[in-house]
Amino acid sequence: MNLSKMNASFVAFVAVLGFSSMVVLPASAQVAVDIPQEALSATAASCTSGDACAVAVQALIDQLVAANPGTDVSLIVGSVVSAIAAGYNAGSFPAVAAQFALASAASIATASGLTELAATATAAATTVASGDPIDLEAVAEASGSPA
Repeated sequence: MNLSKMNASFVAFVAVLGFSSMVVLPASAQVAVDIPQEALSATAASCTSGDACAVAVQALIDQLVAANPGTDVSLIVGSVVSAIAAGYNAGSFPAVAAQFALASAASIATASGLTELAATATAAATTVASGDPIDLEAVAEASGSPA
């Protein structure tokens, strides 16, 4: 069974169980840590400036760290970058907010010593600025999220 069919089966199974707050992204943008849609939407809404977005992205990461004790911060930051990129590509994370959020995530990644992830988040922010779709496979590879 290929990954797309497995992902579709999982989505159907989750739907039957009634887990409506779980974010289920396309197979090419799966994340290592589940990010609640409400939290991602709140982050997007808060990203009205670089400073406001830096606070919002850090708060999202802090929330995920608290909800996933023992999980490596690189997986959490990578999951955030992947979710923002997928949301931008899907049209659910506005371009201006995505640009601010990805730049903020890049700064957080840099401060955490995650240079490859920081470079990927920066490249994704530049892609958003040009109005092009983000290469989700490249983000997945750099973030440690399954492709």
